[in-house]
Amino acid sequence: MTAPRSPNSSRSKDEHDVPVENAVIEDSPFLLQEYRLYRRRYVGLFGMVAFNIVGGMSLPWFGPIANDAASEMGWTLEQITWLGNIQAGLYLPAALVIPRLYIWLGLRKLSYVGSILFIIASWVRYSGTVDSLTNNVSFGLVILGQVFASFAQPIYQVLGPKYSENWFDLKGRTTATMIIAVANPVGGAIGQLLSPLVGDTKTSILVLGIIGTAIAPFTFLIDTHPPTPPTFTASKESPPFTHLLLDIVGKAPDSHMSSNRARIDFVIISLLFGTLVGVTNTFSILTNQIMEPVGYDKDTSGLMGATLLLTGLVAAVITAPLFDRVFTRHLAFTSKLLVPILGAAWLSLIWAVTPNNTAALFVIMTIIGVSALTMLPIALELGCDLTQNAEGSSSILWAMGNLMGFIFVLVENHLRAGPDAHPPNNMKQSLIFQGSFVMAVVLLVFFIEGKQTRKDLDEQHARPSGAMESFVGGFGRNGAGLERRVLDDDLEQSWKISCSARTSRRPEECSFFPFDAPKKAKAPREEATVSLGPQVSEGELVFGVAHIFASFNDTFVHVTDLSGKETVSRVTGGMKVKADRDESSPYAAMLAAQDVATRCREVGITALHIKLRATGGTGTKTPGPGAQSALRALARAGMKIGRIEDVTPVPTDCTRRKVVTVFIMRRRSYVPVRPRKTQTSKATRTNATPLDAAYEYLHNTPIPTRLDAKTHPSPELETVLMHLKTLMDHLQ
Repeated sequence: MTAPRSPNSSRSKDEHDVPVENAVIEDSPFLLQEYRLYRRRYVGLFGMVAFNIVGGMSLPWFGPIANDAASEMGWTLEQITWLGNIQAGLYLPAALVIPRLYIWLGLRKLSYVGSILFIIASWVRYSGTVDSLTNNVSFGLVILGQVFASFAQPIYQVLGPKYSENWFDLKGRTTATMIIAVANPVGGAIGQLLSPLVGDTKTSILVLGIIGTAIAPFTFLIDTHPPTPPTFTASKESPPFTHLLLDIVGKAPDSHMSSNRARIDFVIISLLFGTLVGVTNTFSILTNQIMEPVGYDKDTSGLMGATLLLTGLVAAVITAPLFDRVFTRHLAFTSKLLVPILGAAWLSLIWAVTPNNTAALFVIMTIIGVSALTMLPIALELGCDLTQNAEGSSSILWAMGNLMGFIFVLVENHLRAGPDAHPPNNMKQSLIFQGSFVMAVVLLVFFIEGKQTRKDLDEQHARPSGAMESFVGGFGRNGAGLERRVLDDDLEQSWKISCSARTSRRPEECSFFPFDAPKKAKAPREEATVSLGPQVSEGELVFGVAHIFASFNDTFVHVTDLSGKETVSRVTGGMKVKADRDESSPYAAMLAAQDVATRCREVGITALHIKLRATGGTGTKTPGPGAQSALRALARAGMKIGRIEDVTPVPTDCTRRKVVTVFIMRRRSYVPVRPRKTQTSKATRTNATPLDAAYEYLHNTPIPTRLDAKTHPSPELETVLMHLKTLMDHLQ
């Protein structure tokens, strides 16, 4: 995987809505990765659900009105079947392209494309209802509209698990995946209920077009990912789709699937998911054609399909939060429990689809709905956990579902009985094929191990409660504290277990720190040792000079040799943080000093003379807040500290000549007036203090407006300044 996204990217107003959680970055156990949840994730979730509902409506829309459409529009039943079958057929190439488009465009721009395709599909489909068109032209326009809808629907369905991975943490990811996944079959249930109720076939197609257009503004609710990821896996970019395909067959150079067992599990899950989703889609398309020959009208057929979906929705809403918070490690066990029940229910339809058996059919629909929709998010999450590639695994699973649905529809149409059968046009043979195939495939569920590798990584990188000890040297709250987290043996053991799962090595062969080489039994061989710096004896110190300039804008740590001519290392606080306001912080200074100390050790410098400097001159003479932090960081990094010298430039009096002149003029009125003595004895002059002499001289001597050599002779100027200094010292 690539490097994690920076957590210092632009943040919105609601970034403090949920408390921050920290985790240890994989690359270094002493650095902290910030994880955050945003409330606006629910807004994007609502947009994804809305588009999935509309996308699911178009697939079974023509199933309940198949016979009416055949009589009103002049189409055959086989043509009407193709209105749903075309979506399943085109879904396969569209789903396999979406992961690549996601890398290029992101979810937000792909959502724009999907909304435009929905609008085009709506009105191309409705243009086929014009009375002046022939039957073939009318059918061609309607099926062309279905083609546009076929390319729009997979965008929101395939990328649902990726959205939940990018925006939700471990306590809500399965629930978010469930909500997005079941939205599509819920749309199918709404389509089955709505299509026969709104009127004739033309009105029904118009209503579908209005819904597809009205949903377009919801695309602005969806964003690709938050500024700060919620989990460790969300901070990593998924590998390309081709890499996943190579990984499944064991040919990827950098495998993210932990073992061959994980590859077998994913293949089995793909077959199970494809079969169960395909048979459900087929039943939604052919519901009316299966039920009508045995005496059930279109309203009853629609209610059966709606019962399947709505009861399953209730079950999924109840169970998904439990898998997030309680049964977090029971996804494979739940699959082994529910999938055989689901297969038996599909098999029972062979004997249940008979006249006057409404109650039994509704019970079977309830069992199928509860089992199927509970399994839907479980299968998607298991696929993501096994591959560590949310959009890639989701693409394969949904493509398999629609491929199997396409095959089921074609086969079951060919197995339809003729008009001479009893009852005419019945689909008994289709139900036998459907139930037998499903029952044979579901037996593979008992071979699934279902190791949740992605969840393991997220839990290990979540902030541990007992696996860390904090040593806090506090300088304050605003980034001034130095906080080091030392990981203990428990976290080290967890790290080695995770490494073993990802690399197929034994735990004892996995090193805890990234720079430790794995332990391998190799014959020792002598290699030339390359060292930097001077050759010194044991215990001898090698000194350098650390120039630390700390202003209130930034902190510079510059190490040179003793002559000052050769730079060893130079790092600033601005090089370690993103925000401008943090460049002068003690935290940034600490990081800069740590880098400098590391470089000093590499070249053999073991001790430092420190030269601190503030802005100086006409600016402040006090070093900024980063000076103390940088000095402490150097000491804590093992550097011996020699002398510490303040080299802040302080101006002399000659640089303030004009200021002194103005001060003299302003202070002149404060010089007390003393009685002028006409005659003073030598004894009096001898006993006069320097302060009295200064008062007398300044009182009796006229002071010019400017004190310079042209208007005042140099000796008199020196005398004035001398007496003025004596007077100012006394006033202070």
